[in-house]
Amino acid sequence: MSVAAVQVTVILGHRAWYRKKATVGKTHDWILFVRGTDGNDISHFVEKIVYNLHESFNPSRRVRDKPPYELHESGYGEFYPMIDIYFKNKGEKGAQRKVSLQYFLNLNHRDAPPVNTSRFEKINFHHPSEEFLEKVLKSGGVILDEDGVPTNSKSRLSSSNLHHSHESKPHETIITDTEFGLKSSSHKVSFTLFI
Repeated sequence: MSVAAVQVTVILGHRAWYRKKATVGKTHDWILFVRGTDGNDISHFVEKIVYNLHESFNPSRRVRDKPPYELHESGYGEFYPMIDIYFKNKGEKGAQRKVSLQYFLNLNHRDAPPVNTSRFEKINFHHPSEEFLEKVLKSGGVILDEDGVPTNSKSRLSSSNLHHSHESKPHETIITDTEFGLKSSSHKVSFTLFI
């Protein structure tokens, strides 16, 4: 089956909390993660996740090659790790091997509630091979029509999910679209904040 595009959504996120016994250089514990939505197993199409941390961490490059794709660490400051998601499409001519996503790992103040933040990354693969298409579909992916609309109506965001609230919530969600396989080798990224 030849399709124009397939889309899969992954979640990038972290939890951070102030340590009961903080020390110099280790005031917080945190978990940084990449996972599938709705319990979907992304290991079907993900070869590995590489977390590129601040240079003060030794080693600063951490690899997770099987689920859960989590990194447990301690530290004292906020920073922007780069997260590389490698795909199981090695050897496929012209295939995108990885996507690099920047993430903001923020920390809570001593008396504030723990941080629990995540964002959804929608990744589109244009003209995938049949083998890679099956891997993405097993991970919760959906086939897109020529207009970029999911062919499975259950995968569309309903207007009831798009709400705004003025209340302060401890959980932040961001939707991002990344396109692969375009002839220009460019990618399209857009952000929408759901509060």
